[in-house]
Amino acid sequence: MKSKVTFVELKVEILAEPRAISAVRAAMTPEMDDSKRCKLSLHTDKTGRKLSLILSSKDLVSLRAGLNTNLRLAASALKSINAAKSAALAERSQKDSINQN
Repeated sequence: MKSKVTFVELKVEILAEPRAISAVRAAMTPEMDDSKRCKLSLHTDKTGRKLSLILSSKDLVSLRAGLNTNLRLAASALKSINAAKSAALAERSQKDSINQN
């Protein structure tokens, strides 16, 4: 039996620091350009500490695939930002302890 779905839209909100949100949004910009060639449309909206991903498609299969791809991209970008931030904090802490001695 063929699905009767003609349009599906999904909004996912991600909370993080504003600078991280800006970086994640910038990382996702190429995906938004690529989505014009496929069955998925991706738009983002940034409000303070919240990044909204709005995905829309004419079929559920494309929406699911696009959701998986874009959530993994956002998670990977946030993980990289957090790792870089942790490394910078550790380096600063180490320099502070050396300067105190």
